[in-house]
Amino acid sequence: MVVRNLYLRRRLCSSLDSMAELRSGDLERLHGAELRQLGDATAGMMLQSLKEIHPRIRTTIQAIRTWRKNYLRDSAHRISSVDELEAQHGEELRGNLQELAYQK
Repeated sequence: MVVRNLYLRRRLCSSLDSMAELRSGDLERLHGAELRQLGDATAGMMLQSLKEIHPRIRTTIQAIRTWRKNYLRDSAHRISSVDELEAQHGEELRGNLQELAYQK
């Protein structure tokens, strides 16, 4: 009987540990896809959105900021100048404008 109670107590403790605050690696593993959909949202907006979708989530704004720094930078590149926009996407953008003109 004592062994069984000890087993149940360990299981309860491990369940409580799983409710600990999520760190950036945990956020990537569990919610990375959801966070990437928010794209350019601020860390505060991401946190608020996660809490609306998952009310019992426990994480901090600093964990979201760290997640953004470590995991989002690879998938979202910010363009800082018109010249950079032209160099990377100019031809594609002009092609899209021509297609829209023909559709009208």
